[in-house]
Amino acid sequence: MEEQDEYKYWAFISYSSRDRKWGEWLRKRLEGYGLPKDFVGLELADGTKLPKNLRPVFRDRDELSVSSSLGPAIEKALVESRFLIVLCSPNSAQSEWVDKEIATFMGMGREGNVLALILEGEPNSGDVVTECFPPSMRYPVEPLAGDLRREGDGKERGFLKVLAADGYAGKYEKLGR
Repeated sequence: MEEQDEYKYWAFISYSSRDRKWGEWLRKRLEGYGLPKDFVGLELADGTKLPKNLRPVFRDRDELSVSSSLGPAIEKALVESRFLIVLCSPNSAQSEWVDKEIATFMGMGREGNVLALILEGEPNSGDVVTECFPPSMRYPVEPLAGDLRREGDGKERGFLKVLAADGYAGKYEKLGR
C-alpha cells in the first residue's frame, strides 16, 4: 500500500470493550496534549511535520456486530489512521476484534506504526490468563510499548513513550516538560 500524504486520524485506538475506560482516557489525553514548542514542526519518518496537537484520534464507541469482517467503517478508519495504538491486557489478547484490527493495519504495510500500551498482564507470557499481547503482536513482533503498570513505566511515562513513537524515543522525557 502506498504511503498517504494526509491521514484523517492521528491514531486509531484498538482495545477490548472491557478496557473501554482506558480507551476514553487515552483519547482525551492524546487530543488534549499540546506538544512542546521545540517539537512542533519536527519531521517524522514519513515526511509529516508534527502539529501542535495530535488529533483527531479514532476510538470505536460501539460494539462491533457479530460477523467475520471488521466492517467498512472500521476498515476505512484504519486506512485513514497514521498510527494504531493497541491497549494491551488479557482482555485485548483474547479479543478477536482487536486482533483483526491489528492484522488489517499490519496488512497495509504499516507494522512500524503499531504502538502498544500495556495496561495489565505480561507480554509474550505464553499463558492465556496473563498474556497481554493479541496474537498478531506476539513474538517475534516487537512493538514499541509503553507500560502503564506501576511496575512498568507508570501511567505518565508510558503515555509519553507513545507520544515519542516515531523517532523521538530518546527525547520523551522532554515531552513531560
